[in-house]
Amino acid sequence: MKGRTKLLIVDSEEITRKANAAIADSEGFRVFEAGNGIRCLEITREERPEFILMETMLPDVNGVELCRQIKGMQDVRGSFVVLFSGAQINSTDTEFGLNSGADGYLTRPIPEPEFRSWLRTYKRMITAEKLVRDSEAKYRALVNRYVDILIVHNPEGNTILEVNETAERTYGYTREELLSLNISDINPKYSEIIKDGTFWKDLDLNKSFTSEAYHKRKDGSVFPVDEVITKINLNGTPVILGLYRDKTEKKKAEQEQELIVRELKLVNQTMLQANQLRDIDGLCTLLCESALSFNPGTCILITYPDVHTGRIRIRSFAAIDVLNGEADRLAEMLVDCMGTEANPHLARYTSGRLEYIEEGLYPLVEGILSRETSDEIGKVLGIESVYCIGFPPDPGLKGGLIMLLPGELKPQRTAMLETLVHHFALLIEQVQTEELLRKRQSELTRAQRIGHLGNYEWDVMNRTFSWSDEVYRIFGMDRDTFRFSYAGIEAMIHPDDRTVNADMVKRMLESPEPFNYELRILRPDGHVRNIFQSVEVSQDSEGKTQKVFGTIQDVTDFKRIERELWEKEEQLRALARHLQNAREEQSAYIAREMHDDLGQSLTSMEMMLTFLEQDLKEEKLNKKELFDTVKDMRNVLNSTVIKVRQLSAELKPGVLDSEGLQEALTWHIRGLEKHSSVTFHFNYEADDMDLTSEERIAVFRIITESLTNVLRHAGATDVHVSVRRYTESYAVIIHDNGKGFCPGAIKSTSSFGIISMKERATAFGWDLKVESSEGNGTRIELFIPGRETG
Repeated sequence: MKGRTKLLIVDSEEITRKANAAIADSEGFRVFEAGNGIRCLEITREERPEFILMETMLPDVNGVELCRQIKGMQDVRGSFVVLFSGAQINSTDTEFGLNSGADGYLTRPIPEPEFRSWLRTYKRMITAEKLVRDSEAKYRALVNRYVDILIVHNPEGNTILEVNETAERTYGYTREELLSLNISDINPKYSEIIKDGTFWKDLDLNKSFTSEAYHKRKDGSVFPVDEVITKINLNGTPVILGLYRDKTEKKKAEQEQELIVRELKLVNQTMLQANQLRDIDGLCTLLCESALSFNPGTCILITYPDVHTGRIRIRSFAAIDVLNGEADRLAEMLVDCMGTEANPHLARYTSGRLEYIEEGLYPLVEGILSRETSDEIGKVLGIESVYCIGFPPDPGLKGGLIMLLPGELKPQRTAMLETLVHHFALLIEQVQTEELLRKRQSELTRAQRIGHLGNYEWDVMNRTFSWSDEVYRIFGMDRDTFRFSYAGIEAMIHPDDRTVNADMVKRMLESPEPFNYELRILRPDGHVRNIFQSVEVSQDSEGKTQKVFGTIQDVTDFKRIERELWEKEEQLRALARHLQNAREEQSAYIAREMHDDLGQSLTSMEMMLTFLEQDLKEEKLNKKELFDTVKDMRNVLNSTVIKVRQLSAELKPGVLDSEGLQEALTWHIRGLEKHSSVTFHFNYEADDMDLTSEERIAVFRIITESLTNVLRHAGATDVHVSVRRYTESYAVIIHDNGKGFCPGAIKSTSSFGIISMKERATAFGWDLKVESSEGNGTRIELFIPGRETG
C-alpha cells in the first residue's frame, strides 16, 4: 500500500461504490470509501487523500457544498476533487459544480473503460502536481544564488524586469538593453502566449513548469536552453521567474558522445545480442535493424535461403513507407534477381565484401524492370547508391544484405558493416547446422517415444554411460539427478533377473557377436517393467571390448496384451467347453423329459386308443363309457401340451416376442420367487426401449444369467433389478445383498456365468461392469448406448 495514490470514493450507492473501488484498486490506487458527507470529512482529515471522487446528491449534504468545505481545508487544499451525478447532468449543473472548486465533473453511469481512463488521467495529473510542488521548494531556495540565466518578467506586459550577469553575457545585451526588451524577443515561442494574454495570468502562484526551448541572441543566433518557469510573489506583486541553462555545449557534447557511443556500442551489443539468438529470422532482423541504425532512411533488404526448401526468401526488410507498398514489391523483385544464376551481379552477393554497384538500382533488376521504371522507383524512393554484401563462407548460399541509400555510404562504416555481416554469417551457418541437428534429434526422440525404444552407450574403457531421453523415461529416472554407476544400474534390475543380467554383461565383455535378451526392471515408483534389449559390441584389435551399444524397448504393454490375449483365449476355450457341456446337459434334460413325461403320456394315449378301437369293433362300449374314455384322453393330451410349453419356455420364452422385454422379465422373476425364498424388487422405466429381437434376447439372457448366479452362489435375501432409459442410452442395474466375492475371481475360467454375460455384451458393443467384494454383495451394470440415426 505504501506509495500508492490515495483515492476517496464518496457514493451513497454501495454497489456502485464497491465496484468503482475494485476498479480503482486494480489501477494502483489506495482506496477509501464513504457513503455520506460526514464520513467523507472524517476520512479526509485522517488520511488526506490526493484524489476525491464525490457524488453530488449525498443523503446528508450536497456534494457541491461538501467540495467547497474540502477545498477550504488547509491540509488538503491541493487534493483533486471530481464530482459525478446521474441526475444533474446539464451544462448549468456542471458549471455550478466546477465553480465550487471541483477539478472535474462526470456523468453517471460511467462505462468501465472510460472510468479507467479517467483514473489514469487524474493519477498522472496528481503525480505531476507532486513533482511541481517538490520542484518549487528546491528552485525557490536556489534562485538568489543561481549561476545560470535568470530573468524576471511581468506576467501582463511581459516586459523584462530583472536579469543577472549570466544573461548579459549569454545574450550579448547590456543590462539596460535587456530591461527594454519583451520576453518574446529572446524566446520567440512566447509570441503566441503573449497574444493569448491569459497564460501567465492563469498560471498558479508558486507553481513551476519545465520545458526545452531555443532562445535568440542579439546577433540573431539561437541556442538550446532548459527552462524552469515559476510565478512568484515579489514584494507583493506576481512576477514570472525564468531560470534558463544554456545547453549549446552540452548538446554538442551529447551529440558527439551519442554518435561515438552508438557506433562503438552498436557492433558489440549487436554481436552480444546475436550470440543469444538461435533462429535465422531473428538474426536477420537484428542485422537489418543494426544496419538501419547506421543509415536512417535507407532501404535495407536481407535474404537467406530457407533451410527446408532451399529457396531464397526475404528474411528482414526495412524501407521507406511510400508508393503504397512499392518498396515491398521492389524487395520481392530483388529476391527474384538474387535467385537467378544468370544475374551478372550475383557474384557481388556472394563475395563477402560490401561493394558499390554503379548505375544504381537498374543492374540488380535488369530483366525484370526497364531502366526507365527502375530510375523512376529510385527517384521516388530517393535511391542514389546501391550496395551489396553476401554471407560468406559458403558462396552458394546467395544470402546477404542489399542497401539502397539516399546518398553515399560513409567509408568509416564500411568496415563495421562488413564485420557485422561476417559475424552474422558465421552465426547463421551455426544456427542452420543446429536447426538440422535439432530436427534430426527431434525426429529420433519422437520415433523413440512412439516406439518406447531408447538407446544407450557404455564406454567400457572410460567407465561412462550415456542414455537417450527415452531410456530415462523407461527406467523412471530423472536425467538431472541420476548418477551413473554399475551398482546403481544393477539395483534397478528385478531381483529375480539379476543373474540373467550378470550373464549378459559378461557376454558383452567377452563376445563380439550381437545378441538380444529380455529382463524385468524395478522402477523407483515400484512398478515392474519388461524390457527387450538388442546389444552390439565394439572391440579393439586385441579382442577387448571398447564400447557397448544397445537399444532398450519397453515391451511391458506388449507382454500385458499378450498375457490378456492368452487369458482371453483360455476363457473362451473354457466357455466353449462349458457351453458344449451345457448343450449336452440341456439335450439330455429334454430327452429325459420327453421320454419320461411326453413318452409316457403318448404311450398312455396309444393304449387308450387301442382299447377304444377294440371296444368299438366288438361294440362293447356304451355312451357313458365312451365319454369317460374320451375325457381321460383329453386330460392326458392337456398335460402333454402343458409340458411341451414348459420345455419351449425354458428354451425361449414366447412372451418375449409376444409381450416384450418387460413382460418376459416379470414372468421370469415371478417364477423365481415361487421357487426360492429371495425377495425380488423389479423396476422397469424404459417402455420405449428401441431394441432388435436379438438385442432383447441378449438383454433377457444377461439378466436371467445374473439372477441364476445370485440364486446359486450369492446367498442373498434381496435382489434389486432396474431397467432405465436415459437421454441417449439405457442402463440395466442388478445388485444383491449377498456374500459377494473377490474381484480377482471374475478372471477365473470357472466364472462361466460372468464370462458369458460379458461376451454377450461385447458382441453388441455394450459395456458391462461387475463390482463385488467379500461380504458386500454384487452389483452388475449394463450400459446400452442409444441407436444412431442416419
